[in-house]
Amino acid sequence: MKKPHVLQRRDVVANTLFFVALMLLAAVSLWPIYQQVHIFVLAAVTITLGAGIALLGALTKLPTWLTPLLAALVYAVVGGGMAVPTYAVATYLPSLSGLRELVLGTGLGWKRLLTVDAPVGTYQGLMVPAFVVLLLGTVLGLSAVLRSRRFAAAGVLGPLAVYAFGIVFGVSNVHAPVDGIDPSWWLAGQSFACIALVVSWMLWRARRRHDVATAVVTSDENSLVVAASAVWPRIRAALVAGLVLLVGGSVAGVGVHLVAPATARQVLRDSIQPPFNPRDYASPLSSFRSYLSDEVINEPLFTVKGLPAEGRIRIATLDYYDGVLYRVGSPTAETEASDFSRVPFRVDESAREGEEASVTITIAGYRGVWMPTVGWLSEVTFAGSRAAALNESFFYNASGGTAVVTSGLKEGDSYTLNAVVPDILSEVELAKVTPGGARIETLDEMPSVIGSTVKDWSAGEDTPGQKLSAVLAQLREGYISHGGTNEIYSRPGHALDRIVQFLDEPLLLGDAEQYAVAMSLLAQELGYPSRVVFGFLPNAEGETVRGSNVTAWTEINTREHGWVAVDATPEWRKIPEEKPKDLEKVSQPLSVPPPPPPESDEAIVPYRPEGEMRDPDPDAPEWVGILLGILAVAGWVVLVIGVIVAPFAIILLAKLFRRRRRYQALEPLDRVTGGWREVVDLAIDHGADSVGTQTRVEYAESLDEPRILALAYGADRMVFSPEPVVPESVDHYWTEVTDLRKNWSDTMTRRQKWKSALSLRSLGWARATRAVAVRIERREPDEDDLD
Repeated sequence: MKKPHVLQRRDVVANTLFFVALMLLAAVSLWPIYQQVHIFVLAAVTITLGAGIALLGALTKLPTWLTPLLAALVYAVVGGGMAVPTYAVATYLPSLSGLRELVLGTGLGWKRLLTVDAPVGTYQGLMVPAFVVLLLGTVLGLSAVLRSRRFAAAGVLGPLAVYAFGIVFGVSNVHAPVDGIDPSWWLAGQSFACIALVVSWMLWRARRRHDVATAVVTSDENSLVVAASAVWPRIRAALVAGLVLLVGGSVAGVGVHLVAPATARQVLRDSIQPPFNPRDYASPLSSFRSYLSDEVINEPLFTVKGLPAEGRIRIATLDYYDGVLYRVGSPTAETEASDFSRVPFRVDESAREGEEASVTITIAGYRGVWMPTVGWLSEVTFAGSRAAALNESFFYNASGGTAVVTSGLKEGDSYTLNAVVPDILSEVELAKVTPGGARIETLDEMPSVIGSTVKDWSAGEDTPGQKLSAVLAQLREGYISHGGTNEIYSRPGHALDRIVQFLDEPLLLGDAEQYAVAMSLLAQELGYPSRVVFGFLPNAEGETVRGSNVTAWTEINTREHGWVAVDATPEWRKIPEEKPKDLEKVSQPLSVPPPPPPESDEAIVPYRPEGEMRDPDPDAPEWVGILLGILAVAGWVVLVIGVIVAPFAIILLAKLFRRRRRYQALEPLDRVTGGWREVVDLAIDHGADSVGTQTRVEYAESLDEPRILALAYGADRMVFSPEPVVPESVDHYWTEVTDLRKNWSDTMTRRQKWKSALSLRSLGWARATRAVAVRIERREPDEDDLD
């Protein structure tokens, strides 16, 4: 009797090794989300512990309810240190804060994971969802493999869940863990390896079942005998299966590589509404002149260290113009510049051209949610007492290079940016560019002065790039005026009528606000997608940025270089004293909305719609957060259980209401016939056939059950009796029916009780299937059949 036991142990080991290998292979799909080696450490530890729990339960035959308790213990002890390493004590020991983040991450980490730009690393406990999927997938999957005969194949759903998690919560553009491997080859190889391992595992299990059956049949005196001639067929089958997998995988890999889509794949995070909506805030460009007021023009706003020569400070990239204001994002549609996401620690800007720089910015008098940045951000590190709050509220738009901190910037805030500062194209290089393919919403109808200005200024030029250079050169021949004291008056704003007036007058007079918007509209007339950037241009001799450094420029999308910065604002020079004779020429008015009133110095303070949810009280006790996290997890568990239990509850309620309706019928005879139908339905749910055309007695005799036969005779007596049926007799009859139900259930196992209770046969399923079968049997052949 020992050999069968040894054989069983060998099967347990082999199944466990197959399953663990498949889980580890599936865990590789988590790399594009996290891109930190710690995710592999977490996967290895979690899978090992989960497999240990499943093995312990299978080998020692622990009660089923004890396995989830062991898993919960591993969840609490290991998860607080491994899944939330930033809060761990002594490398991987959990702390109270770590346990709190573990609970919160279990309930809220799934949504956070979709709203944070990948790779997320260990940011804000976002490894918790992966930890939960790995632990549950290992414990439940391997337990099904080792402890269930009928549903052992369902254990594959554990690795499949991990693999699906890596895809659904993954990124559009996949990066392989090993540099130099093409992503399409990597995906094809991983998929093939998973399929090959699953097929090999299933073939091995089928062969093992065959061997065990053969051994039992051919056993003699409890010794297992397997024919030696069966060895070569097994080897041959394994070689053929391996060859088929190898050829099929090679063909599939080459096919995937050849037909790999040019566009990025669609994942769940692409359909999630961004957590920061720039349309809820005032346009930063509307506050341009407020920085040039007497109170702010010389006020230190922030200091900059490490900025390259001629570097610019970006506040916001504005890509939507409605004829009144340039804004960040369209109010009616999603645009690239309005897609803000959380950035845990870095952005991949390796494809950008330019100079790498490390810039430190310290806030002084500047306020608002729009965060000063440089070039294309690749990494940000906050410092100071508010570093954690700034990190939690930081959002970034990689397309426009705009960064925000929803908690707002205050004096003393400091951060270091690692960024790629793009090179400024020379006039010769700009003359060679062609329009790019970026999508930008433009005005439905451009004023005629835009077209005529482009035509006049680019006359004699042939290519779009040459025309663009000619228009830029003409704008740079203008003059600067902020409309301040001792300056020639220049209207503020950048509404369409202001830009038309700016271009229509014989003397170009304005500041960067008008020049940048005018250049953008003129570039769009030439076919170039364009947008406006609001920011600051520090002086060459100093690190302190003041209100006087405010500026704006245009970014134009080109096929050769992507988005390139173009500054149309001319150098300051003295405005001619004698104005041209036609200075009094009045521009033709346009049917456009009037410009907005000048905004106050507080325009940079964000506008928040009424009723917007406020941030939770930072002074709230820590146990409140833990309690909310536990309630959130409990709520989701109850919801999932409710969805699973709902169909079964509906069946039980339907039968309960049916029995109550029959018992509470108004007429005594209806109660009697209802009681008999209750007996028939009870028998049908226990596997008996339906009544058909049989009488009550005939049906009861076919069941060979004395109690049902007695109830059949009793129903016939009351139904066919010439005397009225008294209520006491009906009550006694229903008492017998209830006793029959109870006594019948006492002789059944728990599984049989649930099977009959949840059976649909008495609800019409049996009659419907029987009617279909009868119709098929009785169907007369038609002429086509006879032919």
